[in-house]
Amino acid sequence: MARVLLIRHGQASFGAAQYDCLSPRGEQQAHWLGQCLARDFAGTVPHALWQGDMQRHRQTAAGLLAGYGTALPLYTDAGWNEFDHQAVLRAHEPRYADPAQLAQDLATQEQPREAFTQIFRAALQRWIRGEGDYPESWRAFQQRAQAALQRVLASGGPDDTHWVVTSGGVISVLAQSILECSDDGALRINWTLANAGFSLIQARANGERFLVSLNEQGHFRGAQAHLLSLR
Repeated sequence: MARVLLIRHGQASFGAAQYDCLSPRGEQQAHWLGQCLARDFAGTVPHALWQGDMQRHRQTAAGLLAGYGTALPLYTDAGWNEFDHQAVLRAHEPRYADPAQLAQDLATQEQPREAFTQIFRAALQRWIRGEGDYPESWRAFQQRAQAALQRVLASGGPDDTHWVVTSGGVISVLAQSILECSDDGALRINWTLANAGFSLIQARANGERFLVSLNEQGHFRGAQAHLLSLR
């Protein structure tokens, strides 16, 4: 069976002017993951490495390859991009069309990350219900993720292995499809995904797919436990 290793990008720069950029911890996560994959998947060289075209995807892929120590064919496919979280937030609260307003509101909270999580959770639920005007609907996002996976599988042989650097939302809806869980279940999956963690999908030629593992993060234990992050 073909194998697709879905890798969530390293930690982005929460609270910075440019969110779509790895934090110093995110850079370390990507490099360390590459080293771990070289060790744990020795003897199984991937057919290719795929990445979305967001900056945090490209930076994660570069760090991963540096840690892995072996060059791989690298392909960029925007189908692996995360949904537009800013559009989702704007539809929920029009004041957040100005990112500075969101930053100002969060700055008044004792726990800004937790406050953002609550706001974002409500915004996501509104998006899923289709309440508002969005450049990409929830259903369209689900379909885009499925199409990206299909393009990867179609690019190689029936027993090839592919690595994909993408985002938590994409991983969540692909897991949702295989597990046949609800939209709310997809959100619950998304909240648990570790930065630079990975999940494995296996696919038969007849189109049947299996989620072999979800959110593996054991490489961030012991001496590397300080690298673990979810946001």
